[in-house]
Amino acid sequence: MPIPEAGSPIAGRRTMKLAVLAAFEQRTALRYTMPGMTSTETASYIKHHLGLAGRSDPLFIDDAVTLIHTTSRGFPRAVNEWQRVSQGDAPEG
Repeated sequence: MPIPEAGSPIAGRRTMKLAVLAAFEQRTALRYTMPGMTSTETASYIKHHLGLAGRSDPLFIDDAVTLIHTTSRGFPRAVNEWQRVSQGDAPEG
């Protein structure tokens, strides 16, 4: 039975090289790496998530959105983390 695997492409490739997962590696028929969002998509993504949080006015200036996009390379999980960090809501430690 086929089982889809999703996750970090780098961690996935490194993990697949472990001997204990050799059989799984041999049975992997398809790999896909999702590209990051464009800067326009990142800006839209941020606006959408702020709207879901109940914020109608822009929280970030355009330069901040550009910086979030650049540092996250457009990957949604990283965009979320950079938004959180820039708002001062980063976890301790």
